[in-house]
Amino acid sequence: MGIAGTQDVLRIDDQSRDFASTVEVASAMAATTVHSNDALLRATFKLIEVGIDTYMLVSAKHANYAVDVADLNGARTLVLRDYRSFYMESSTAAFLTFRFVSTGSTISVTADARHVYNATTRAFIADPSWTALNVAVQTGRAVLTADQGTPFTAFALYMPTLSLDIPFDFNPTRVARVSNGEYAATWDGTDRIEATIRDVAEAYRAQVSAAGPDGATSAAAETMLAEIESTLAAEGAALRYPAALYKTVRASLLARKVEVSDVYNAPIGSRTVPYVFFTNEQGSDGRHHPFMVIASYGLTEGMNHLWDVPRPPGDGAPGTTYAEQQVTRSAGRQAYFAKIPLRDYGEVETLTENSMVNDLASDAPGSVQRDHYNYASISATGIAVDGVVVYPILNNTLSITAAAGELSSVGIHSGRGLGVHYHADAHSATQSGLNLYNESDYAGRAHPPLITMGFDGVSGYGKYLDGDTTSHGSTTALDAWGGHGHGDYDYHYHAETAQRTAEIKGPNGGSVEYVAHMLPSRGAWRGRINDIPDFWDRDAPAYGGQPGIYQGITKR
Repeated sequence: MGIAGTQDVLRIDDQSRDFASTVEVASAMAATTVHSNDALLRATFKLIEVGIDTYMLVSAKHANYAVDVADLNGARTLVLRDYRSFYMESSTAAFLTFRFVSTGSTISVTADARHVYNATTRAFIADPSWTALNVAVQTGRAVLTADQGTPFTAFALYMPTLSLDIPFDFNPTRVARVSNGEYAATWDGTDRIEATIRDVAEAYRAQVSAAGPDGATSAAAETMLAEIESTLAAEGAALRYPAALYKTVRASLLARKVEVSDVYNAPIGSRTVPYVFFTNEQGSDGRHHPFMVIASYGLTEGMNHLWDVPRPPGDGAPGTTYAEQQVTRSAGRQAYFAKIPLRDYGEVETLTENSMVNDLASDAPGSVQRDHYNYASISATGIAVDGVVVYPILNNTLSITAAAGELSSVGIHSGRGLGVHYHADAHSATQSGLNLYNESDYAGRAHPPLITMGFDGVSGYGKYLDGDTTSHGSTTALDAWGGHGHGDYDYHYHAETAQRTAEIKGPNGGSVEYVAHMLPSRGAWRGRINDIPDFWDRDAPAYGGQPGIYQGITKR
């Protein structure tokens, strides 16, 4: 929001992470397009219409916070206030609604109403005592006044150089935003990961004595990896990849922290993956079956943009149609104990060589021919390096999820349990710099970055950039599973793209061409899963629910 006659704009001041944060002036920000992503996001607001031509202003960076007012040093100052997370202060939660009125070359901004939280009804209601006030700029901050407000430029709504829009390929048929109500998040306050980590077996406890990066746990993890290598060698087996890869993945996962507020029960600064450890249990076959266990809350570090998803999943209430259901526009912490096999079980040579308890093709109504896209898990296929699980490119109707308008700009949505998961590669689709991996992750490297670990033990890497003929393996074709091996790189998957056609529904009909942006693995597993113990938890891979002995958990 630009201030008339200047190059100044309004932004949030969250450098101290003190919420409520004030709305302040960023001097001369509009004079240049060279800014950090953080600076752009602090100056970007989402306008959510709550009445005819009246809007609440929500921080683009912190989606749980909307603009409200507080008395600071005798001035009615615009601040950010939590209005939708578990940590919302019900006694003070409120937000303003604004009108934008154009007069010639300028715009006036008026806070015409204030909505306060009613703990009895658990809803926001209009404050009947509120009197409309104008937005003005005083001593570098945005305040409210009964006098004439500060004029804003007629071009007050700048389009930042950092796009937060959902890309064309994530909604090629232009599915309209549904008007369904939001499925409300709840939480009983129980931290399921911390409750479970107390039951880690004695042999592995030194690896989980502290959450996050820690010298002692890292040393214990390295010792266990060395023991695993020795044990496998004695059995005539080996790790699928060098131990250094698993150490690097572990360190990357443990370094992740929540940087924004748009998850219901994950405060800024909390860890997304508190523990990663290695187990080495012996199976009934007499062999050892070591795993890398990733204890994850299943959260991205950054923004999810779930509010923007055109057609999110419904809550699936029995006896209802989608039009009658509430939809998932928020997310909550999960408790995953994903186990990545370390033993090299090899790869299958034919599609159906892996035995599936259930798969998308079999789960779909009618008779469906199996292929490398639909002979896939009905749940996750692996986990990304930020601790968020990755689903196949297809949904349960065997449609490409992105084509149905079900994804946010970062390639995710939340399911009925309000856990976020990836269905598409947003870097390939947007190159916006706010994705699972980004352009900077290629700098100084001779191969795309590692971005996922499959539940079959096979690693997944980013997409080869268009025109790349020099990176390692760039000229080696991907197989039907979306993987290959080359040079010093053992078999692995890659993100990839494919041209597709989507059918436009409605009276005008027709079709549209678009690109499917696929994360690894995009469907069937190439890694041999039949010999992996406790691979399944009913009809889905065993990464949620109650962890077992191969995840190092023993009930006391």
